[in-house]
Amino acid sequence: MARERRILVPLNFHVVLPGGTGAADLITNVPLRGNGTVVAWSYTADVAATGTSASRSFNLEIGTVDITGSAATMVLTDADAAGETKALGVPTGANTYKDGDTLSMESPSAGAVAFTAGQGTVTIWLEVEVKGI
Repeated sequence: MARERRILVPLNFHVVLPGGTGAADLITNVPLRGNGTVVAWSYTADVAATGTSASRSFNLEIGTVDITGSAATMVLTDADAAGETKALGVPTGANTYKDGDTLSMESPSAGAVAFTAGQGTVTIWLEVEVKGI
């Protein structure tokens, strides 16, 4: 008889830190396959961030629902050298998905102080249900 198992799967996205102070969508409506749970996420600087007192908030959402516990603030010192990694929150609720749901990353405008440069990799860890192994 087939058993259900769960495996961890990383999704990696290259993003450019928002240069303005307006709301920004950094990852938009990525289709999710199968069923699973968003369990963690992080940002690793590929190109050092710059910007006097730069600070932005970020969060993840499934469909149009914010994932509880995914909200995080990144400041300049979190990404001002290539290779720096910052954990971006621990999802605790509204973090399960089913086949066909979508995943997005957004940055609201509230409290934003612009980065003038910076690029990196966002890694989102999914715990995916696998049946039949």
